[in-house]
Amino acid sequence: MQENNKTCIRIAKRRDAAAILAIYAPFVEQTAITFTLKVPTLGQVRQTMGDILRHYPYLVCEVDGKVVGFAYAYRVRPHAAFNWNAELTVYIDPRHHGHGIATALYTALFALLKAQGFCNLYAVITLPNEASIALHKHFGFEQNMVQKACGYKLGKWRDVLWMEYRINGAANPAIHGFPKPPGDLNVNDIQTALAMASALLMGTSVTKGAVVADGALDGVVAGDTFDDTSDNVVADGALDGVVAAESVLKSNTLGVAAVADGVVAAESVLTSNTDEVNSGAEFS
Repeated sequence: MQENNKTCIRIAKRRDAAAILAIYAPFVEQTAITFTLKVPTLGQVRQTMGDILRHYPYLVCEVDGKVVGFAYAYRVRPHAAFNWNAELTVYIDPRHHGHGIATALYTALFALLKAQGFCNLYAVITLPNEASIALHKHFGFEQNMVQKACGYKLGKWRDVLWMEYRINGAANPAIHGFPKPPGDLNVNDIQTALAMASALLMGTSVTKGAVVADGALDGVVAGDTFDDTSDNVVADGALDGVVAAESVLKSNTLGVAAVADGVVAAESVLTSNTDEVNSGAEFS
């Protein structure tokens, strides 16, 4: 990031839907990163955001007032026994690859999900993609299984690899119950998670209780609902001890992505200093 750029990681808002769709649409039309075959409508994106924000973190990276990347977690399966699991998604505007944006977004997601009480995170990667596999291994993901020829897009059958990560110090479901709803989370902890992620982009450090940029928490509201008639959305997650992924803190040059809602790919753009991975999600 250039020093004169105003950059922050913040909670996604309903009004971000158009910018999110603009980033996402080319991946639908031109790649197998997502198995979505038709670009969703703006209304569908907003609806999906509402569903996610009731239960999971949904973050955006903003540079000089423009959304240039987004990331969120989402359910793996609809059954209640899967509620401690989540799949992760990161998309970065290709014009902003190489700046560590995926790293910052992913770092915040780890922190928020851990604080909520999630235990297992998943990445789903189209094969072959050695760069993405190596990237996820760096963050502690392990290979689980390969689904053979499970998706057909752009004239080819696609194999996908499932990778998994068990959060260190994850909550005990027998003691803590289901992951916390957004309204139960501490705003100061959310601030710290967002400030820490933003600091990665700026090459600075942050301590617990740090103040985030103005507007970063504008989407945070109490309760467990999503108001589709306003710009307010529920914020998910907080920092629990200042963060999951110690490896992210050791090296802020890596970006990670995983798939939400199903099958798909992760293609990467590599530079000498930064690995950025975009990964697919279904908007339906």
